[in-house]
Amino acid sequence: MEWLRIDAKRHAGAILQTVKLRAFNPRAVEWQRMHAVAARFHLEHGHLDPTDKQAHGELVSWLDRQRYLNGQGLLDAARVSELDALGMIWSKHANAWDRGHAYAKAWAAHHGHLAIPATEKLDDYAVGAWMRRQRKAEALTADQEAKLDALDELWRLEPDWNRSYRRLLAYLAAGGTLTGPANRTGLGDDPAFRPGTWLRKQAAARTDGKLTDRQTALLDALTRHAETVTG
Repeated sequence: MEWLRIDAKRHAGAILQTVKLRAFNPRAVEWQRMHAVAARFHLEHGHLDPTDKQAHGELVSWLDRQRYLNGQGLLDAARVSELDALGMIWSKHANAWDRGHAYAKAWAAHHGHLAIPATEKLDDYAVGAWMRRQRKAEALTADQEAKLDALDELWRLEPDWNRSYRRLLAYLAAGGTLTGPANRTGLGDDPAFRPGTWLRKQAAARTDGKLTDRQTALLDALTRHAETVTG
């Protein structure tokens, strides 16, 4: 039975050595330290998406490292679970779009459209610049386009034109017409709008070939609708 006692001691010693290595492994200690930093950030901000590299540079770099390790299959499953519990964003590219969409959605909920000025910010997020990039993007997925369509079917139009067109719609809804003096004013809550002046500019732009097919179609649809109503 002596050999059993010797084997048991060796087994216990191996276990103790493993525990010591884990406890005093500098990499493990560093990981736990940074995980604590991540946990504090999550507690304070409600997410794990630090973007200010000056204030949170160490955390930003560490999270990027965890994404790389996970992508290479080198991150322990337990650590993946610990980060998941904090709302870890494993795909920064996908999250960047989703984050921008969240701000665009908040804007649309307040304004009713996505004709956001390019310099506009919402909670320090450059939502106007993000929306401009989406209008120019040629590689949006069908799902992303559908999400923007749900907020504003005219989101691809140039913002100033989009806003003016919507002002024209509101003018017509308030009882205005497509004909009349060019300097006539708007109605309802937008008396500063000059529908005649704007329509005359669109007619000139159409002649010069400066309107897109979508813009032309929208204006023609209004004209056909007006003729149907008056006819």
